[in-house]
Amino acid sequence: RTRPPSATRPRLLYVEDDLGNPVPDASVLIRVQRNGRMHMTLSGRTKPDGTVMLRVSKAPPGSYETIVVRVAAEGLEWDGETPPNGFTK
Repeated sequence: RTRPPSATRPRLLYVEDDLGNPVPDASVLIRVQRNGRMHMTLSGRTKPDGTVMLRVSKAPPGSYETIVVRVAAEGLEWDGETPPNGFTK
C-alpha cells in the first residue's frame, strides 16, 4: 500500500504493509503525468522508514499527477492502488 506523494516537485512516497508498518528496500516505479499526458518515469528504493524521494527536474508549468506503476518487496504483494494526488505548478 502506498500513501499519496507530497504536493511539491519532489515526490515523496511512503510504502507500508497491510499492518501499517514501513517497508524498507522496496523497489518503486512511478509515472508522472503532466496535463493528463505521460511526462516521465522515475524509480527508486525505499529507505528503512519506508520512504523514497523521487525528483521531477525542471518541471514546466502544468497540472501533475503521480501514478504508481510498480512496487516490489520481498515476501509482499502490492495491492495495485495509487492514492489520489496531484499538484499544479
